[in-house]
Amino acid sequence: MKVDTNLFESLSRWIASLHLGELKSVEKMVGDASTRQYFRVKVDNKSYVAVIAPKESLMNAAFVQIRKLFVGIHIPVPEIITDEKNLGFMLQEDLGDTMMLNKLTADCVDDVYQDVFNYLLTFLKLDQPTVADLPLYDEAFFRREMDQFDTYFLTQWLGLELSANELITLEKTKTFLIEKALEQPYGFVHRDFHSRNMMFKDNQWVVIDFQDAVQGPLTYDLVSLLKDCYIDWPQEQVTQWVKRYHQQLTNQPSAPFKSWSFDAFLMHFHLMGLQRHLKVLGIFTRLAMFDQKTSYLQYLPRVYQYVVSVTERFDELADFNAFLATRVSGLVEKKIDDTKLGVKS
Repeated sequence: MKVDTNLFESLSRWIASLHLGELKSVEKMVGDASTRQYFRVKVDNKSYVAVIAPKESLMNAAFVQIRKLFVGIHIPVPEIITDEKNLGFMLQEDLGDTMMLNKLTADCVDDVYQDVFNYLLTFLKLDQPTVADLPLYDEAFFRREMDQFDTYFLTQWLGLELSANELITLEKTKTFLIEKALEQPYGFVHRDFHSRNMMFKDNQWVVIDFQDAVQGPLTYDLVSLLKDCYIDWPQEQVTQWVKRYHQQLTNQPSAPFKSWSFDAFLMHFHLMGLQRHLKVLGIFTRLAMFDQKTSYLQYLPRVYQYVVSVTERFDELADFNAFLATRVSGLVEKKIDDTKLGVKS
């Protein structure tokens, strides 16, 4: 996203007004998929991160609110130096550049994931009245997210014209996924709990980008982590991690999923992932087409394969799987090949 000159100058003046020291530089950082923008700020010999969020979005206010919840349950989070609600500005500590994604290897991933499993289990300490203040992941919310798959991925990026029967298949698929999501116990959901949203500092994982948290199905963050859009692992290994987490989850005092067998839990894990990845295919292609964030296209093959693999597992998704096989997969392969070659559609 291009930086607005006036907004950049306004940010620089605001930082200077804080009297933290001599302002040396303000440099744009690589952002994320949201509308928030990040800047590394050098003041004297210290470094900070400044955040700009659209004022009307209330993202920074949500970040501050959820940060307080995390501090209360001892989840490591960035320190906030100050924020300016009227301008949509925030200044927070600089966590450096070491994301979990940078440190994950086959040798250490098991230990790393156990560390953050502990974070997910700690989320359960947030009681229902506290979580109830967050937006609800309800049927309409799920549907809005998955509609991006049709609008951006299928229609605008691939250029598909969908028949009446194909639209019926898509609607049946969405309805099935929503029904299964709503069957799950609900609690705190980070909503983007993956390897690019945890930073390594002071020998611990610091959680970031939690301003979009909701009250939602409790397999959601687990599938965000284990079926990460930015890194993948053998399916057998993922299943073993899910089994380990299920055992730890059912041993909790509050015991969500206590009566659920592992097979039932695994089913909901995969179906929750399908809902998420349909949304992601829409978001990544929208970002590439309309926000010039084309780097997200490199992750489409992984995300699309996640989608296909789940549709192959369930009889209820057979029609959707057939639709992908006959109408979508070939176009996806060609589009990705063209993108690699720099061919414009």
